[in-house]
Amino acid sequence: MLFRSSYTITITGCSASGTLTPRVAANGIADLAGNTGPAAAADASTTLTLDRVAPTITSFTSSVTSPTNATSIAYTVVFSESVSDIAVGDFSNVGSATGCAFAVSAASGSSVTLTVTGCSETGTLTPRLAANGVRDAAGNTAPAADADATTTLTLDRVAPTVSSFTTAEGSPTNATSIAYALAFSESVTGLDATDLSNGGAATGCSFAVAGSGDAYTITVTGCSASGTLVPRLAANAVADAAGTTAPATASDATPALTLDRVGPAVTAFSSSATSPSAASSFDFTLTFTEPTSGIEAGDLSNAGTATGCTFTPSASSGTTITVTVTTCSDSGSLTPRLAAGSVADALGNAGPATNADATTIVIDRVAPTVTLAEGPEQGDPTNSIPIVFELVADEVLDAATVTAADFEVTNGTIAGIVCAGSPTTCEIDVT
Repeated sequence: MLFRSSYTITITGCSASGTLTPRVAANGIADLAGNTGPAAAADASTTLTLDRVAPTITSFTSSVTSPTNATSIAYTVVFSESVSDIAVGDFSNVGSATGCAFAVSAASGSSVTLTVTGCSETGTLTPRLAANGVRDAAGNTAPAADADATTTLTLDRVAPTVSSFTTAEGSPTNATSIAYALAFSESVTGLDATDLSNGGAATGCSFAVAGSGDAYTITVTGCSASGTLVPRLAANAVADAAGTTAPATASDATPALTLDRVGPAVTAFSSSATSPSAASSFDFTLTFTEPTSGIEAGDLSNAGTATGCTFTPSASSGTTITVTVTTCSDSGSLTPRLAAGSVADALGNAGPATNADATTIVIDRVAPTVTLAEGPEQGDPTNSIPIVFELVADEVLDAATVTAADFEVTNGTIAGIVCAGSPTTCEIDVT
């Protein structure tokens, strides 16, 4: 038997957790004289807490929704017990985003905040805590294997762009409803009629939006009859799933359309012939505001009193044509008229809006008749000089054309002729 005053007791096989307080049973030992002790069970003065259980991650999540355009993203890492040695070097991104930087709110504790910044504009973010990166108070390291966050975020800080904003409509056009196809680089939301306006000169335009995702149809109606149409999408009118707005600046559709629903108008319809005229053929120049087609003889008539007139246009199209008028009656007025809506421009807009009348020419191919007699106050017989005669016409005469050469006088000479009135009356003095 070995007698000592000091012993080392080695304890093994305890459970992974719990407390250890070694106890010597009462009367479990004896001295050399055979006295037993201790009188009562004796516990060790040192109680040890046993902990061979490694800490675990109970939660590794973020409240940020995916996709996101955030530049700083917080994750909460919760451990099963307090740990230490939490360092940024233990974290990495196992997603596809690059350049991510990590910061922790504390180096120890049972819950820390991991803040991620500096990631690339696109890619996925899944933070990872390296295996055995932290330890508990007993020195147990954790996690046993690399631990990934349960929240994977898709990063998207790239704004959507307008990939096309076009129409199949040609320019110029007289269409009253015009459709544009608007396409984006990715799916967007938030597009409505208030985001659209006309960047051209046409007024009164209304916009209607149909579609979803990355493809929309914009229908434009109500624009003024003339002007330019350039639909414009306002800056930051739409947003992608991550909330990134676009376009960065206003985006205009192409091509710009010239609107023309105005028919051709007559700017001039006149003749160089004098009035009255005894001519049998008259040329009138007819000028339009734009090139015009469909000009036919049947579109022309006489708004005056002359009858039987025949109209012959020099061409069926053009901006300026000559209308020749023949076979009119010997007397009456000639006012050529182009019927409203009888011609059209290249887009099919009809014109003129109302009947277009030319200048008026009085046709007079009927010779005047005259009577010649003694003046109403001329005495007969008389010995006074001059002797006054009166010529009365049935119409107005050109006084300048009534001369002494028009009369044959026997035994006298015409001393003077004075014509006036309507119809013309001429006083002829003979000496």
